[in-house]
Amino acid sequence: MRETPHLAAPPPLRGNASPPDRLTWPFVWVDDEIGTMDHLWVAPAHPGPALLHRVDPTKDLQD
Repeated sequence: MRETPHLAAPPPLRGNASPPDRLTWPFVWVDDEIGTMDHLWVAPAHPGPALLHRVDPTKDLQD
């Protein structure tokens, strides 16, 4: 079985740690059409980790 592409979530805060000024959660975009404009939009809109994953529309999300 193939490993599904993924991004690790940020570690949880511990003890008296303060959250950062701006949280940057991982962002995943799953679509059957991913192009240059999608990458150009995601880059400035999501400063944290981002994964744009193309899915074949005839196969959906499956192993």
